[in-house]
Order: sequence, then structure tokens, then C-alpha cells
Amino acid sequence: MNGLMLQCGNVSTCCTAPLCPVPRGEGLGVRGNEPDQASELGSNCFSLDLVVPNNTSSEAPHPRPLSPQYRGEGRSLSTICVALVIVQKPLNHRGKPGGVGTLVSLLTSTILLANLIIAATGCHRDMRDQPRYETLESSNFFNNGQSARPAVAGTIARGELNEDDALYRGKKGGQFVTQIPIQIDRPFLERGRERFNIYCTPCHDRTGSGAGMIVQRGFQRPPTYHDERLRKAPAGHFYDVITRGFGAMPRYAPQLTPRDRWAVVAYIRALQLSQNASLSDVPDAVRASLGKEQP
Repeated sequence: MNGLMLQCGNVSTCCTAPLCPVPRGEGLGVRGNEPDQASELGSNCFSLDLVVPNNTSSEAPHPRPLSPQYRGEGRSLSTICVALVIVQKPLNHRGKPGGVGTLVSLLTSTILLANLIIAATGCHRDMRDQPRYETLESSNFFNNGQSARPAVAGTIARGELNEDDALYRGKKGGQFVTQIPIQIDRPFLERGRERFNIYCTPCHDRTGSGAGMIVQRGFQRPPTYHDERLRKAPAGHFYDVITRGFGAMPRYAPQLTPRDRWAVVAYIRALQLSQNASLSDVPDAVRASLGKEQP
């Protein structure tokens, strides 16, 4: 008989057979066929069975309720039992045992056997199916059937205490703050302009007049920042609208950090000033040069 045969339990086939799971034992062994099995397989064949011995202890393993791998039965998932049957005496071109074919066949069988041993010993699921619970996985350890315990009431994540109401909510004493609670400098304004151009100009356009591109294509027009009502609105009002949304405008808290929201508010104030400034708002050092003609 020529070829490779996989054996699982007491069933043999000359092609391939499905791999069968057996309970994991304490080691990996190799054995040959019994004499009665050898007669069934033929005189020209012998087999090597990769055997995973069962746990011979009469006492069942101690269950581990906190480990999903051991829930219920108190044992892990099974490994694979594979048996290899190879040609013992391949024939040469004259019909007699021996020859180059024997060497090639034995070499091929050895390689196949090595691969099967590696595959069988690597079928443990300990690394792939670790003893832990997936997110929202159920458990019978707690009475409510959950594997995770709910957070204690009033729990605050580390780094998210956010005690400063003016900085994180734009309010102080329940009222909107009138001043931006962060020192304003040129890098801060440039950051606000960058964020404004990314998230705000599609609706408000680059000057804040409310004629953005999607408004030109039919979206609801927002009010202009240069309206008297919004020019007198406190700074906290703009921060609150960016954080929570207003009307057709969605909230942008996921896209903008608290500092970036205040940077956008500072740039909005700069836009309002640019469209409604008077000569008295110009610094003295620059005011004298406004009337001069540029070369």
C-alpha cells in the first residue's frame, strides 16, 4: 500500500480523515500498531499514532469558575489525535523492495511525520483562548449573570475630574463666563483658526458670515457671527454650543478638546473684531501708518 493514511480512534482511511478531539492529558506519546491492527492494515504498512494520554486520576480537576476556559466541566479544550500510516517497503521498478524509491519515500514520510507532530503539539488553545472574559460576556459566578461588576456610583475616570467649571463647562456660578479662561497668545489663535477652518467653515465660511459651501448647496444657514446679538454674547455661550450643539448644529465635543474649543472661541472673537473694528481699536504704533499709501 502506498500513500498517507490518517487514523483517528479505531477508524483508518487511505486518504484523509477528519481530525478528532480528545481530552487533553499530560503529555504527547508515539506508539505503533498492535499485532491484530497490523494484519488489518497490510503486511507492507505500519502506523505511528500520536497519542495524548487521558488523565488517569480518578479525582476530577478542581473547577475554576472565574476562568471561562474551565467553566462547567473543569477541563480545557481538547487537542488532536492523529495517526500516520506510511509505506514500510516501497517497491522498485523490478517489483522488489529497496532502491531509490525507498529512500525518497522514507524521507517524505519523515517530513510528513515531523509536520504532524508539530501540528499536534501546537493545537493547544491556551494562548488563543486565554482564561479571561470578553467584553459583555456572561458569567454564572455573579448573581446578575455579568462577568464585570458595575462601577461604583460617583466613580470618575482618572484624569477626568474636570473640577474647573469655567474651563470645562464655560460656566461659573451657573452663568456663562464672559472671558476666555485661558491665556491668549498667537499660537493659541493660530490653533483656533486651524480648528475653525476644519470643522466650522463648511457652514460658517471663513469669515463667519454663515455662507459656507454646504449652505450654498441647500443646508440650513446659521446666523452670522457679526450679528449684534452674537457680538455681545458671552464667550461661554460659544463654548457651550460647540460642546453640546444647538439647533441644526451637532456637538463637536468628540472632535475638539476643551482647550481647542476655547481656541475656536478666541478665533471667533478675532473674526468678529476684524469685521467690526474701529480706528480706536488699532494700536497707536500701527494707526499712523494706515493713512500712508503703500508703495
